[in-house]
Amino acid sequence: AIPYLGYAPDSFLGKVTALSAKLASHLAPKHHTLIDFPYTYDDHDFSRQGIACFVNQLKTPHTVIHNGYHSDLFKPAGKKLPKTFLTVAADIGLSNIVELKGIDLILKVAPFFPDCNFTLAGVADGVKLPGLPPNVYCLPSQSQQQLAALYATQQFYFQLSMSEGFPNAVCEAMLCGCIPIVSNVNALPDIADAAGFVLRKRNADDLIELIKEALTCNVELLGEKARAHIATHFSLTQRENNLLNLIHRELKR
Repeated sequence: AIPYLGYAPDSFLGKVTALSAKLASHLAPKHHTLIDFPYTYDDHDFSRQGIACFVNQLKTPHTVIHNGYHSDLFKPAGKKLPKTFLTVAADIGLSNIVELKGIDLILKVAPFFPDCNFTLAGVADGVKLPGLPPNVYCLPSQSQQQLAALYATQQFYFQLSMSEGFPNAVCEAMLCGCIPIVSNVNALPDIADAAGFVLRKRNADDLIELIKEALTCNVELLGEKARAHIATHFSLTQRENNLLNLIHRELKR
């Protein structure tokens, strides 16, 4: 299963990935956009994305198998802190993670909401982000149990990545009752569905308006809807069954 090219097409890893995709008998992407989709979120990137756009004459068949999640492991617990926003990423502050995960946008808009708290979880060891607004708080990498507890305290979850396949953190946060605010890339709009908000273009002014809209919503109702959406459509049992069905079908060919 080759879910996403992930490398420059002309790089060594890009060429190896392309060859693997061509030689595979079947691909199992996490979302259909990992095969081919129009990209409009950032004008500086390729206008189409997905492995089929970067692999010439890709004819390998594919079956979409979404990620799945434990709704009993990630669940609401107690009362949420009002006007709280969270994003989680690995190694924040290293390489270009701040830009890739949209954290730069969060840092730009946070000063416009002084009565709100913004938390960045996953800041790399020894890293101090420059010019940090006073209402932005940094946490180191968290264990799965720590994340579940953290999600349960936050009202909103940011996933403002420039590109994503089918990210786990936003789905886990939604199971804990967080309302998603996501970028318009890959699976994210489908994950948020009617339970969240979608940033159509990578623009700080647009994000400010989206946060204003989010702050006026019925947080309890949308939080419940967020959990129900993930639990209903992206359960671990569904993923297991779909993967086993694909394997059995391919073995019979």
